[in-house]
Amino acid sequence: MQFERSVLTYCKGLDFDAFLQMRDTVKSELSALSARIALLESSLADNEQKQANILEAIESGAKFQQFETRMVQLEQERTTVKAELDDNRQKYDLRANATVDVSAVRASIDGLLRRMSELEGNELYDVRARLSQHLRRLIVRVAMYPGGYIEKPQFVEKLRAHLVSIGSDAEAVNEHIASRLKLTANVSERFFTMISRSDTIRTIRPNFENPELLDLEVPRDAHGLAAYVTTFGALERLDERASKSPGTAHEGS
Repeated sequence: MQFERSVLTYCKGLDFDAFLQMRDTVKSELSALSARIALLESSLADNEQKQANILEAIESGAKFQQFETRMVQLEQERTTVKAELDDNRQKYDLRANATVDVSAVRASIDGLLRRMSELEGNELYDVRARLSQHLRRLIVRVAMYPGGYIEKPQFVEKLRAHLVSIGSDAEAVNEHIASRLKLTANVSERFFTMISRSDTIRTIRPNFENPELLDLEVPRDAHGLAAYVTTFGALERLDERASKSPGTAHEGS
């Protein structure tokens, strides 16, 4: 399958450190969550100490009725703080897990890729299943565009209806849409995108003749440039071409 060959080729040449690098927004979110968790942990410890002090006073002879209202209040506060703390810890873990042991995962993937060419039948199936599990640790979404970029039919029809509603001639509208929008699939323009657990996006365009020759498109940088590098080839370049937004995709993972 050509798509599989392209994906595996991409994984062989993938710069995992760059693909899995945390965006500044993720780092900022982790920092904020960490600070909030520390504050909640301190609040929870203070609450529990206050309850312990009340229990100690009761054990020393004080009447429980004197502290009943305060104990109820403290327990309600403890429950609220504990719930928020658990929620923030879960959010932190989900974000932090976006950074995996890159060297270990890379070694495992490389080893499985080498074994694939040596196996068949059930053994090959098992290796593919293990490879899929490893890739899922790195990639949260794969979108395939087997016919290249194609406008979604819903968008085309809404645009057509809008142009007609403002008085445009129906024939002129059809000509405009046909000349400006991509409506027909073209297998030679096929590509797929991958999104890592750290929200890094890669657009990969397999060569039409050789699916193992890939053009890698990196999103625009701060200067408005989109970087392209051939994973297996001699070409390395910076290109000012505007990267197209995906239209109709087939998803997988």
